Amino acid sequence: MEDTQPLVLVGFILTLIIFAIGAIYYPVLYILHRLLSSRLDPILFKAPYFNRAEQINYRFFPLYLVKAINYIYLVAWPTMAKKRRFKGLETPLPIGKGLRATCIIQFSLMIIGTLAGIAWFSLPLITFL
Repeated sequence: MEDTQPLVLVGFILTLIIFAIGAIYYPVLYILHRLLSSRLDPILFKAPYFNRAEQINYRFFPLYLVKAINYIYLVAWPTMAKKRRFKGLETPLPIGKGLRATCIIQFSLMIIGTLAGIAWFSLPLITFL
């Protein structure tokens, strides 16, 4: 029983981290969706980068958030995004330094939140070992 107390503390800390990241992540994701969609849709939301089904589905909630995540990925890590979804993109994006920094922070929150979630769901497995 005494061995579980540190795991309970770790679980509590991970829970707080996950809730804090969620409280920041989702409002910023919506704001970035509004900003990036208005700026990047005329340039990127077409055939070579999004297929026809995606062009239809990504116009409405909740799938328009997937489109926003793709745009955040492109702005935050352009070399990787241009190797995968946005192959052949050479057009400069109309993104300022502040918006780019916000996208990098948002992308970092996605990675940290995913890792914290994996660790949180792994805690029950650790207690049985």
